[in-house]
Amino acid sequence: MKTDRRKQIKKRLREIARNPSAPGAAEEAQRLTAEYKRLQSAERTSAAEPAPADPDAEAVATWPPELRARLQRSSFNRVVDRGSSVHDPGGWGTLNDLRNGR
Repeated sequence: MKTDRRKQIKKRLREIARNPSAPGAAEEAQRLTAEYKRLQSAERTSAAEPAPADPDAEAVATWPPELRARLQRSSFNRVVDRGSSVHDPGGWGTLNDLRNGR
């Protein structure tokens, strides 16, 4: 339904572009452009699907806090993200490795 309306809007905007001097064409083009943008943004936001729920989350919620903490510390559960790592961990102005003469 939204795609049909978007096609109608684009068709009407092309007609207006062919004859922009028609009375009320500028106002209608502005209104149709705004409606088209609203339809596009609504489609983008509704297309995102929620992340699948963890099937074991209910069982883990019943665990004592010590076991839940161990689960979080597990190396199998950690996400490795090299993009957010510190570039210069020592703060010496160079990378902390032997190739830089330190």
